[in-house]
Amino acid sequence: MRTSYKLFTLLLAGALLVVPGCDDNGDVTDEPGALEASWQLTALTAVYLRTVATPAGTPADTSYSLTASWNYSLLVLQSASAADQELASFSVGDTVFATVAAFDAAALAATGISLKITFLEDNTYSFTGTYPTLLLDAEACSTYLAVPQVSDEGNYTIAYNAAETGGILAISPNDLLGKQVLPSFDDAVVAFSNAGATLQLDFLDRDGHDARITETGETWDEEEHRVTMGIPEAPIISALGIFATADLADTTGKSAYLYDPVKLETWGGFLTFYGLIIQGTIKTMIALDPSITNEAEALAAILALVAAGAADPTTTIPYATLLTDDSSGDFNPTALAAGGKLTYVINNVCIPVNEVIDFKSSWDKI
Repeated sequence: MRTSYKLFTLLLAGALLVVPGCDDNGDVTDEPGALEASWQLTALTAVYLRTVATPAGTPADTSYSLTASWNYSLLVLQSASAADQELASFSVGDTVFATVAAFDAAALAATGISLKITFLEDNTYSFTGTYPTLLLDAEACSTYLAVPQVSDEGNYTIAYNAAETGGILAISPNDLLGKQVLPSFDDAVVAFSNAGATLQLDFLDRDGHDARITETGETWDEEEHRVTMGIPEAPIISALGIFATADLADTTGKSAYLYDPVKLETWGGFLTFYGLIIQGTIKTMIALDPSITNEAEALAAILALVAAGAADPTTTIPYATLLTDDSSGDFNPTALAAGGKLTYVINNVCIPVNEVIDFKSSWDKI
């Protein structure tokens, strides 16, 4: 009795990151400054974009489905996946995750982010503190925000502009100084203000993108650089307890009702027990009866069964009853005939992605 239909197109924008307010310093006049100093992070904005990738050996037409399972499916249907529904499908190039994470000074402190970077005259830098990053729990296929301790050293060069109000910064690894945490780049934009005491540093992180990594001078290594996105939740409208598109949702969650006001109009817009049985009957008819080729023809056949007073052979519930709205309450497995709304639970999925992160950061000279 497996049914499958897309209830919505899923975008996970904002689903994993809480986005606090960011600093608005207004218009500032650039002033001469020198990079060689120690700097403390005071504001950070990170724009994340993750799209479905094609790792070596993966067919170009590979797609990934985000599905949800009915919580009583195993008990009622003797199969945990018999009532699964597809909420979204992602193909190569599709956006899986797009969001903006912005932290002003107060948000940095509240989140536990604290970074210091020191640029030395010998063209080496050191980078220490706690840094926000998205990590994957591979076993659970769950991506989450973490703020781990980091320590990094490497080489840098800077080409100042004529007025020495800023310049172009390049970062590269130094094997003698250990593993590099910051991504390599040669086109970061630096700007000074506040008499050289404030630094604006903007750069694009491309070392998680199998095509764009060459822009950094690095060579792609599938094992080292590949980013995997784990999706453990989906957007939810909390007032209705339904999965929804990210632009309508106000939170995310693991479980909720499925809602489609058009396809599920008969059952109040919700996927209910009665609705599930009818959807399963429609699919079975199309699969087994050569004279029935689409949902409209299957529904006409069900209406003929209603006229004949027939009942569903599995549940013994009359088809006339199954075509009524049973969304007034939740499904209770001890009262099958009463129907009710079904609670669905997200099946976590892991998707290989290409990642680009646009960082904009402000620093005060220590």
